[in-house]
Amino acid sequence: IDGIKELKMYGLYNLFEGNYRKLLDEKIISEGKLHFLPQINSALDSLLAQLCIIFAYVAGGIFILNQQMTLGSIMAFVTFSAYVIGPIAVLLNVKYKISGILPSVERVSEMQNSLKEYGGGDYAFDTGMDLSIVFREVAFSYDKSTKLITGLNIEIPGYGAYLVKGENGKGKTTLVNLLMRLLKIDGGSIEVNGRDIYEYDLEKYREQIAYIGQDPFLFKDTIYNNLTLYQKVTNKKVLDVCRTCNLETLLESKTLDYDVGSNGANLSGGQRQKVAIARALLADRRIIIFDEATSNLDQGSKMDFYRLISKIKKEKMIIMISHDEYAMGVADKVICI
Repeated sequence: IDGIKELKMYGLYNLFEGNYRKLLDEKIISEGKLHFLPQINSALDSLLAQLCIIFAYVAGGIFILNQQMTLGSIMAFVTFSAYVIGPIAVLLNVKYKISGILPSVERVSEMQNSLKEYGGGDYAFDTGMDLSIVFREVAFSYDKSTKLITGLNIEIPGYGAYLVKGENGKGKTTLVNLLMRLLKIDGGSIEVNGRDIYEYDLEKYREQIAYIGQDPFLFKDTIYNNLTLYQKVTNKKVLDVCRTCNLETLLESKTLDYDVGSNGANLSGGQRQKVAIARALLADRRIIIFDEATSNLDQGSKMDFYRLISKIKKEKMIIMISHDEYAMGVADKVICI
């Protein structure tokens, strides 16, 4: 579903899971009523028709025995007999109706299974330690037949800005998805602060990572709730982050209570991107991942973005996936895959 990555990375899965299941149950009930009531009506019509046919057969049989039936009556019986075929056809087609429903059931089941995650280990992330990330001989494939990543070795030593580069399809986004534990590696290990990432409690681990993608998802809610992600944050702190991310122009024309629409439909692409960046900064996480985050920004906004990276990289680990030439200027290290 749309926004599932944001739900997982910002710890909102449990908050929205209840709403999702409630909506799904309501949808099933409403769809059931929608399809069930016409079928009841159709069944009653068929029952009435069948009772009429039975009556006609009984009456016709009596007339035949009394030799009171004409040729026209016989033809009428032949015509009436055609109605018997209809209900039989309906019963025979039940299995085809069910087969038409099964693919949808399987898709819903597949989606439900994709939402399930396992917490992993019990270790909490030590926020007092310096950061370090090491990929050791990491391997991963989507279809188990073609290896996308094999023998990957990367070291990200600490705070700073790190640019991940590579040709399209080489696994740059997959690499950060593995780091965020949205995907599970097939071989090797990923270590954060010297410990395998699967030894950390999943929720505590992700509390250290903020993610901004190429097409960030915004909830159909206010700007304030999209920035704070339903946490209690003072307006002053929100406004300070908005100024840092150059959202003053948006807030001059719209208030924090402005509804952004479904997935930010009421905002421009650049405004959505800035809201997503501000959301990540407001979450105050130690690792920030930008996956082509400047793709919807104009030239001026891009320069503001890289100035922001230069400022925050002293106290954050910034991992950037970008083809933008300006990214090289702020990167402390380039990682090629």
